[in-house]
Amino acid sequence: MMKKIIALFTLFFVMTPLVSAGDDAVLVYNAWARPTANASSPAGVFMTINNTSDKDILLVGFSAENAAMTHLHEMTTNDGINSMVTHKSFKIPAKTILNFTKSHLHLMLMKMSSKITKGDSFMITLTFEGIGEMNVPVTVTGMEGFKKDME
Repeated sequence: MMKKIIALFTLFFVMTPLVSAGDDAVLVYNAWARPTANASSPAGVFMTINNTSDKDILLVGFSAENAAMTHLHEMTTNDGINSMVTHKSFKIPAKTILNFTKSHLHLMLMKMSSKITKGDSFMITLTFEGIGEMNVPVTVTGMEGFKKDME
């Protein structure tokens, strides 16, 4: 019985939006980052963004309280070689969920003020064209991330 209660609580927590913006047009779930070895190590931030509106939305940038430099990144594979591509924005089509996962889209933090370790948390600010800014808490998990991020 206790396992069922814990499982339901965990499901509720994972499925509950952490933040929303633009009259709840944008919902952000499960923002997390991996630990880093030191402050000079870059860190990836992963999450789920749900555009519940009838219009396309552009994520045009972000900032982080613990990083001097930030980039919107996409992991690509060509001829078996992985590389990261920097983007100026990410389009989130109307009524669509965009997943930022370890093997695809992610937010990159560089020139960090200190290393981040499991259990830490910090804030990032997402900037959406036409909506404005949204503050999002990020949890530093183990290397596995949230269980919902299955990639």
